[in-house]
Amino acid sequence: MNLQRVEEHFNEDASDYDNHIVKFVPYYREQNEMMMELLPFEGTARVRGLDLGAGTGVLAEGILRRYPLAEVTVFDMSENMLAAARERLKKFEDRITFLKGDFSKDDFGIGYDLILSGLSIHHLSNAHKQDLFRRIYLALNPGGVFLNRDVIKGATERLDGIYIRLW
Repeated sequence: MNLQRVEEHFNEDASDYDNHIVKFVPYYREQNEMMMELLPFEGTARVRGLDLGAGTGVLAEGILRRYPLAEVTVFDMSENMLAAARERLKKFEDRITFLKGDFSKDDFGIGYDLILSGLSIHHLSNAHKQDLFRRIYLALNPGGVFLNRDVIKGATERLDGIYIRLW
């Protein structure tokens, strides 16, 4: 997929993204809650997190609410999505950093206890995904956690048909 077109799309959709996504992704809010429930750290942990392909910052907000001592980096390629995330997260401004970039090639830092991504990585080719997963592994501290929620294509046409019907 052309990542420039992806960036243009999200720049155009940023202001209504939170309203649109709940219509297009069944159980979107419940999926966000489940991601927070899967995090293995105590609520008092001083974790350093990364919301990769953060969009409007919904996962970053979940981390910051769940972990009052957390610091989170919000990373996205769309300036308009970052602006929406800044608005959503302004009450956490002392614990948050915003970075604009393309996670398929740009540096997003190291030393994270947790890295979350939601509905972002599917935009990459398989080769770029493999490289990204290697870089994510290297960016995590020992014992760190990576959670990815995304759409996938079935391994066969039959499975793909089942996935689409369930959707």
